[in-house]
Amino acid sequence: MTVNAAQQVITFSVPSSLTYGASAITLAATGGASGNPVTYTVSGPATLSGSVLTMTGAGTVTITASQAGSANYAAAKPVSQTITVAQAASTTALSAASLSPVKGSADLLTATVSGAGTISGVVQFTSSATTICTATIGTGGVATCSYAPATTGIVAIVANYTGDPNHTTSQAALTLTVASALNSAISLQASTLQLVYPGATNIIACIAPAKGITATGMVQIMDGTALLTTQTLQGNGCAYWYISPGLAAGTHSLTATYSGDKNNPGGTSTAAVLNVSPVPVNMSVSCWNASFAYGADYQCTVSASSNAGSALGAITYNFDGKGAIAVPLPNGSAQFTIAAPALGNHSVVIAYARQTNYAAAAAQTQTFTVTTAGVNVALTPSTYYAKKGTSVIFAATVTAWSGPAPSAAGSVSFYDNGALLGKVAISAAGQASFSTTSLSAATHNITATYAGSTNYTTASANTTITLIN
Repeated sequence: MTVNAAQQVITFSVPSSLTYGASAITLAATGGASGNPVTYTVSGPATLSGSVLTMTGAGTVTITASQAGSANYAAAKPVSQTITVAQAASTTALSAASLSPVKGSADLLTATVSGAGTISGVVQFTSSATTICTATIGTGGVATCSYAPATTGIVAIVANYTGDPNHTTSQAALTLTVASALNSAISLQASTLQLVYPGATNIIACIAPAKGITATGMVQIMDGTALLTTQTLQGNGCAYWYISPGLAAGTHSLTATYSGDKNNPGGTSTAAVLNVSPVPVNMSVSCWNASFAYGADYQCTVSASSNAGSALGAITYNFDGKGAIAVPLPNGSAQFTIAAPALGNHSVVIAYARQTNYAAAAAQTQTFTVTTAGVNVALTPSTYYAKKGTSVIFAATVTAWSGPAPSAAGSVSFYDNGALLGKVAISAAGQASFSTTSLSAATHNITATYAGSTNYTTASANTTITLIN
């Protein structure tokens, strides 16, 4: 007799598509002989450390799993899976050293491009569809351009990021109010130029007397082209204001515009540039449970707060590297449920990215384990007392402690005083029945044993029937 080596068959799955910057994936092939290790190879923009796959760029990644043979097992046929890694989105922010520059004087434009991984490429700065300059992106995704306005009035500036192999294009715009001349007699000062949202500080606008006569009238405080407030000059020719409501996160170019009186000419002050940082966000995460039986759900509650109140926007969670899912944060609180996760070890990465005036919070990783579910077996005979030769049906029903019953998973073996009567696969409803007419005239101790399956443990039930001649 010739005994051939058993053929090993391995299977594994990966997401068909991901976005550049997604979390690493742990490869887990199944099948084949347990003593023969599975090895992986990868081609395309990705790296492999053991079974952990990390995407390094956009493109097509092919992963191949192989399993060598042994004395009793033939080598498995290699299995390949492909992942299409899409470009990540980019975001461009545009600022200017002064939002109220003077005609002919240089103003520094700064574009900051953000996105997953390292940003590369160029940014084109344009005004009225005319290119001002093209700048290469440097450290931190920053590109700068020196611009001297040639006209007065409102000038629209656009920064176009042209993208790179791993990132899509994006753009940002702002408007400059270009003045023909500044009036050095008009000044605006802020108590501090570095603020945290909501950005508020004391502002003083003063008019130096042109003829030794104190200026009177009103002064407007502008943020670029937006009017923030109109204040009355006090007896010393100055106006005092505490910024309210607070300024949003970003760069603000504040100027004082004075309309003049009969003794003092009007004009605009040089700009005071205020930088308002997003308020730090504290994110707390509570998830349960760290370990539970198959069939139950995994739930998390997330709270995000700051010195400016509850954080706005949404959090995201990434379950086992399958892609981020956004959950809104009404009143700074969010909840999500992962329904009946599969058997094994899992991880969930919870993050809060910067959103408008709220800074990003440090991402948190939660881990949990799903164990096999315990089961109960109920055994019911069609009769407990009958004549020999009567058809007796033994019905077994399998239920789980923590979730739905095994559905067409596993089988039930029926025994008579320890001797196997038959083995029946369970149905989609978790049931199995065995019928016999061959039992002898005697008392029979019948046992139904569920053999267990991938997600469920084994269990048994007993009953006794009596047959007479």
